[in-house]
Amino acid sequence: MLATAMHMPGAGPSIGRAWIKANAIAAAVFAATGLLVIVGDRILSIGDPVTDPLVRAIAAAVYFVATLAGLVAYATLIGGALNRKLPAFPWLGWSALHIGFGVALGALAAATVLLNNVPAGEVVPTAMPKSKAVMALIVFTGIAVGSVMGAVVGGLQAVVLRKAARGVGAWIGWSTVAGVVLALSFLAVAFYMAHAAPGRGLTQDLVFEAIAFFGTMIGAVVMLPAVSRLRAR
Repeated sequence: MLATAMHMPGAGPSIGRAWIKANAIAAAVFAATGLLVIVGDRILSIGDPVTDPLVRAIAAAVYFVATLAGLVAYATLIGGALNRKLPAFPWLGWSALHIGFGVALGALAAATVLLNNVPAGEVVPTAMPKSKAVMALIVFTGIAVGSVMGAVVGGLQAVVLRKAARGVGAWIGWSTVAGVVLALSFLAVAFYMAHAAPGRGLTQDLVFEAIAFFGTMIGAVVMLPAVSRLRAR
């Protein structure tokens, strides 16, 4: 149960340090899970068209479970940090919300495995647009999508948090900003992979995970004002 990870309010480090620590651990869990999945892809050649459908189905199930487990870990860690400031932290609603996120993202991850036909270690050549206008449009679109996703996720979290906290309006606003940061991180990953040489190596995979890790951490720092604005009801 996620509720077993609750901390006594006011105990331990400050909420800011607890928040950053929780996000760092969660980001590390996501990175470790991502690397394990990459290794599994290489060993099993998941993207090879001749891969046994049963092997592909098992890999899809692993993707789903790994993604769900990552979101459960995230909910537990972040919830534990927020519980330090909010005595009546809504564990049930918070847990259910992030399990829902995990199921949705896990299903998407599993679908990518089932539909992937790129041999392991191979990068699909991608022609980067040379027009500055097109590049600007891509970045603008990414920022727009990131802001909307951040607002939606932050809004859903705020609905849960408002049962135990005041100041959730700032949570939605800063979540929108954090969504933009994450979107820019994903764009950086996409641009990097598009320029990657054929035959992707471990170094490029590590760069991919590092960008995702630091993007998550920057997003966590962006959320600090929202965390500080929360007040227990």
